[in-house]
Amino acid sequence: MHGAAFASAVIGGAIWGLGVLGRRLGVTDAKVDGDLSILSAYTFTVYSFGSAVIPMIDYLIMSDTDKEAGMKDNTWWQTVPILVMCAAASSLGGFTACYALALSNKCSSCMVAMVETGVYSVAGAALIVLVLGGHPELHMYVSGAFIIIGILLLHFKKAGPTSFNDYGATAGGRTSADGGHASKAYLFAGLAGILWALGILGKRYSVARGPHETARARATLTYALYTLFGTIPALLFLSYEFFNGRLLRGGPGNDWLSHRAPLVLAGALVSGLGGCIVTYALAVAAADEAALVTLIADGVYTVTGAAFVAIAFNEKLEPTQWLGAACIALAVALAH
Repeated sequence: MHGAAFASAVIGGAIWGLGVLGRRLGVTDAKVDGDLSILSAYTFTVYSFGSAVIPMIDYLIMSDTDKEAGMKDNTWWQTVPILVMCAAASSLGGFTACYALALSNKCSSCMVAMVETGVYSVAGAALIVLVLGGHPELHMYVSGAFIIIGILLLHFKKAGPTSFNDYGATAGGRTSADGGHASKAYLFAGLAGILWALGILGKRYSVARGPHETARARATLTYALYTLFGTIPALLFLSYEFFNGRLLRGGPGNDWLSHRAPLVLAGALVSGLGGCIVTYALAVAAADEAALVTLIADGVYTVTGAAFVAIAFNEKLEPTQWLGAACIALAVALAH
């Protein structure tokens, strides 16, 4: 595998994981009897704009030669309409992911995050192979298999007599006993992963078409446009809620804006750096490596995102889940 693609996938995926924690912190105070969709939209909007800051700064500090080469790359500009459509679909996934985390509490959010990113990892790689083609080598298939096994192990959690009570948004300091919240959280998490997969397909399609010399410019421009256009669905939803009056009644108060929003923004800024690096990995990866680069980056993203949430909220992982993380680490080593 191309050294730059491999290193960028691993490093970018690890940094990217902080975005999961940022989104989780944004919906920490979600209540069953509140409007979770509005809080989720606020969280995702702040997160999306924050994610676009680093690629915009990266573009501004690039040399004039690189900027000109990127802006004059007609091949890249032809991909922009597809990129924008994929960004919109991925944005719905991000909104849905925040909603799934809002449905979970601090006993289950780590598991919900794993489902989101795990489905995203496998579905994204599958779409790249099916739509864009490629013929990975045997060791890449083996590495991909280990990542899939690792993701499945990460999703394993030993059932207990109170397992249903471990899920659902908080309500008046108590967890909802309704097991439907668990199923609903997992359903939205899986849907989010599938929609996100369309996003990484769009990014790979956009950055892969052009000369190697403009790879950095293409990656930076692609991720900046991807994040900015990705805010449109959430902004449209918030505008609709504003005009029908629900936004003023059910929106987050000053406490969220002063305490939670800065944490979401901080996570988004760091995540934006990771996303930029991963997009660069997609830009320099060969056609036969693109799917595996996606699996590596998203596999590392799955592990680190879940780990950050587990540490922050003191959630316990099963031994099989640690084994899953080890499988993904082994897969990364095999890929190289």
